[in-house]
Amino acid sequence: MTDQRSVRQPADDIPSFTAREILRQVRQIKGISQAEFGELAGVGQATIAAYESRRRQPTVPTLERLVRAAGLDIAWDIRAARDGDPRLAGPIGLRARELRDQIVEGLAVYGFTRPRVVGAVATGHERWNSGLQLLADHDPDPPTFVEFCRALATFSLQFDCPVTLATPATAHDRGIFDLDDEVPL
Repeated sequence: MTDQRSVRQPADDIPSFTAREILRQVRQIKGISQAEFGELAGVGQATIAAYESRRRQPTVPTLERLVRAAGLDIAWDIRAARDGDPRLAGPIGLRARELRDQIVEGLAVYGFTRPRVVGAVATGHERWNSGLQLLADHDPDPPTFVEFCRALATFSLQFDCPVTLATPATAHDRGIFDLDDEVPL
């Protein structure tokens, strides 16, 4: 008789990072080969290849040691979203919540109203390379380039990532944001 125990599959919306993905990402960031990575970490190229091909699985301490040997660190960060709401739950989203009043006031000085977060940060799916994408209305006329730049400059240095600002018309015309998941600030 076949074993019918159910195996729980990870939800599609939860990012999954395997040792293979982490090690490949480290090599890509550092621009090094498997052999060079192995030399830095004090292991052979065959060991790195085995991890990347999933023939072997490193333990968490081994994975951390390998990544550290390349001059990087793994940031393990799993936490519950506020009130069970996954939106704005990652580090960038939490920072946006924290700076909400400053963002709203900074944008208002240049005629922007109703700021909201869109994209991966809004949905709680931000990754290491995510940026803060803001959508805001501008009344009554479209903003000038200078207004865009000044509005971004008022708070963009407070985030450790790229910050993008667009009006709904600009975002729609250029297709630069997924407008389905807007989270008001």
